[in-house]
Amino acid sequence: MRANGSDNINRIIMEKSLDYDYIFKYILIGDASVGKSTLLNRFVNDSYSAESNPTMGVEFATKKVTVGGSTIKVQIWDTVIVTP
Repeated sequence: MRANGSDNINRIIMEKSLDYDYIFKYILIGDASVGKSTLLNRFVNDSYSAESNPTMGVEFATKKVTVGGSTIKVQIWDTVIVTP
């Protein structure tokens, strides 16, 4: 029996969802130039730069971490509050 396209898509989705146990979603919100992007870069890339450009709009990053034998996918949105 041959699988149809939607069966293949469902299988791929199921396999993809098995690569982590939990998903945590965070939004970094705050005033401009307080270090939100620097914190995000440090967490995701394990690097630090004393000089960075201001975030324009929104940046998005993900990272998988293992805690207590569980794999956690962390999704982080980096935003900036624009005040008039």
